[in-house]
Amino acid sequence: ERGGYMPFCRECGTELKADAKFCPNCGTKVISEEAADQETISPEPKVNTVPEPTPVVATAAATPVVTPTVAVKEQAAPVAEKKPEQPPVKAPSQGTQKLQKPADYRNLGVMFLLEFVSVILYSLYLIVKMTEFTNTSKEYAPRSAVAWLLLCFFLPFPCLFIWNYKTGLILDDMVYSKTGKKSTTRVSATVLSVFGLGWISALILQKQINRVVGGGSGVDPESNGIGECSQCGAVFPDTVAECPNCGKHYTRPFTHSSAFPIVVAVVCFVLLIIIIAAIAS
Repeated sequence: ERGGYMPFCRECGTELKADAKFCPNCGTKVISEEAADQETISPEPKVNTVPEPTPVVATAAATPVVTPTVAVKEQAAPVAEKKPEQPPVKAPSQGTQKLQKPADYRNLGVMFLLEFVSVILYSLYLIVKMTEFTNTSKEYAPRSAVAWLLLCFFLPFPCLFIWNYKTGLILDDMVYSKTGKKSTTRVSATVLSVFGLGWISALILQKQINRVVGGGSGVDPESNGIGECSQCGAVFPDTVAECPNCGKHYTRPFTHSSAFPIVVAVVCFVLLIIIIAAIAS
C-alpha cells in the first residue's frame, strides 16, 4: 500500500508492486496517490491510448515503402540472373566414330601378293612379326624372333614345322580368349608347312592374328576391314548388313571377303605354272 492506497492497475486491476511505474500486465502507467485523488475529483474523459492507424495516401512525393518481399527479390535478382545461352553441343553419332585399322592387321590378299612377289623375303619378315606378336601372350614364355628366323632359314626341316605348330598353338589360345571360339590352326599350319605350302599356312596364321586384334576395324573380331557408308560417310566394321548411322544397306567389298585371298592364291599359282611352262619350253 501507499498510505492507504491499494496498488492495483486502474486498467486491468492487476496488483502492483510498491515501486512499480507500469503495469506488468497491460503496460499502463502507474499514477501516484495524489494524482489518483485529483483524477477522482475532476475526472477527465478517457482517451483511447491506442492510436488509430493513419491511412497511407499514395502521393508522388511519398517515400516508397520497401517491404521484406521486395528486398528479398532485390537480393535474389543477381543470383537469378540468366547467363547467355550456349549453343547445344551435338553428340557424335555412334556410326560416325573414327575407326582405325589395328597395327597388326593385314589384308590377306595383299599379304599373299607380297609373298609371291618377294619369294622368300616377306615370309622371313612374317616369321619375325608373328613371333613378336605371340610374345604378347602372358600364358607362354617369350621366344626370340631373331633366333627363330635364323633357325627357319638355315634349318627349315624341322624348325619351320615346329615354329608353325607353336605359333598356331599360341594363336588358337589367344583367339579363344578373345572370341570364345576354339580352332585348330596349329594342326593345319603344320601340315601345310610339311607339304611345302608355307605361304598358305602364313595366311591361316595371319587370319588368326586379325581376329585377335579385332579384325580390320579394331572392333569386330570377324571383320576383314573397315566399311564406309556411301550415303552419310559413317565408318563401321565391314561385317554389318546396314549402316548403323542412317540404315542404308551395306555390301562388303570383295577385297574384304574371305574368298579374296583364295582367288589371289589361285591366280598366282596359275601364273607360276604358266611362267614355269614358258621357261621349260
